[in-house]
Amino acid sequence: MKTRAKILLGMVVVLAMMVFAAPAMAQSDEITVNTTNESIYNYYAGERNATDLSVTVSGGKEPYRYEWYLGEDIVGYSSTYDFPNGYPGLYKKQAGTYKCVVTDAEGKKGTSQNIIVIINDAPTLTVYGNGKK
Repeated sequence: MKTRAKILLGMVVVLAMMVFAAPAMAQSDEITVNTTNESIYNYYAGERNATDLSVTVSGGKEPYRYEWYLGEDIVGYSSTYDFPNGYPGLYKKQAGTYKCVVTDAEGKKGTSQNIIVIINDAPTLTVYGNGKK
């Protein structure tokens, strides 16, 4: 009887440990930051295009803090980076390398892959009339 009781008690203890430890075990310490964008964007100067940069995060412990960088400068603080508006109706994109650094509630960090934004000169338009340039 005593052996059966010990075995039964041991099973209850193991089961209780699994139930209470499951949420902690399911959460990863590693923070993974994935971009939802292409890795390279080509734009023409003054092009009106509402592309935003964004990331998804897994692992770590919420809440997360987001910091978008353009080179070494912080340019945004949310999971989505919206390009600032320039002149009315035009998006003022800045060429360069963007990345997002995410910090979790425990101070652990994860960094997205780089997203390169290239701004090309606007194409020129030549108009011909009456066969003359």
